[in-house]
Amino acid sequence: MYIGAQVLASICAAFALKGVYHPFMSGGVTVPSGGYGQSFALEFIIAFNLMFVVTAVATDTRAVSLFFFSLSVSLHVVFLFMFHDHDV
Repeated sequence: MYIGAQVLASICAAFALKGVYHPFMSGGVTVPSGGYGQSFALEFIIAFNLMFVVTAVATDTRAVSLFFFSLSVSLHVVFLFMFHDHDV
């Protein structure tokens, strides 16, 4: 039931975003400048890195949590802006 509620909420949020931003921002999405395979691979690698850092910080008491988490999120944002067309 929880998963169904999450899926339904994400669909409702997507339609609300499209309704608000449709004439201005192509539905509020980013358009990849490369191919679909390259975009998927980049997103997969960066998401894996982010999840790895989150898991490492959550389970390792010796980790400098704020530094590594901030570094991972910053790299995620930088790489996404480098490889995605954000002129729309």
